[in-house]
Amino acid sequence: MKKLLSWILCMCICLAGMAGAFAEEAAPADARLVFAADCMQQIKDLAAEKEIKFERAWDISELDKDAILKAAVLAVTPEQVAMADGMGTLADLSRMINVFNGDYTEKAAALAIEGTDAAVANGENFVIFAMYEYHILLTLVRSDGTWGSVLLMSDRNVLSQFSEEAIRTMVQPYLPGDIGIEILEINP
Repeated sequence: MKKLLSWILCMCICLAGMAGAFAEEAAPADARLVFAADCMQQIKDLAAEKEIKFERAWDISELDKDAILKAAVLAVTPEQVAMADGMGTLADLSRMINVFNGDYTEKAAALAIEGTDAAVANGENFVIFAMYEYHILLTLVRSDGTWGSVLLMSDRNVLSQFSEEAIRTMVQPYLPGDIGIEILEINP
């Protein structure tokens, strides 16, 4: 009986250790990626609630919020945040950037979200670019914990050109000046 109990105890310990190892492998490498994925889920939920449907490849109803293919964090100054805020809401920014597809533009603008509880802020201002196959989730996190997210239209060409230089070129019209860029590692 003691051998059986010992064997069961050993199996429980081994299984618990294996479950922990698998959980660590599946967890995103960075809290900012977790935050971005949560923002994408909120946008998906809002789209379902408002019955907003994107067409063809851009449909987000089946999108896995954790399927971030590439990501970067841009460190921005308080002045750059003030410039971005001076351009209007994130919905307004989305309309400026997504001008090449009116249908996508209006749907993305209608799904812009904001909040006041970004625990990842840590007293810093930054922008998260989370690249999905056909969308970019742009999230602005302010040092006070306020934040906003919006979708930008993307495709495989944009995804394949994802680099520090491409990001700088993309944001320069909206956030002029020096920007620190950190390319995040995505766990497969």
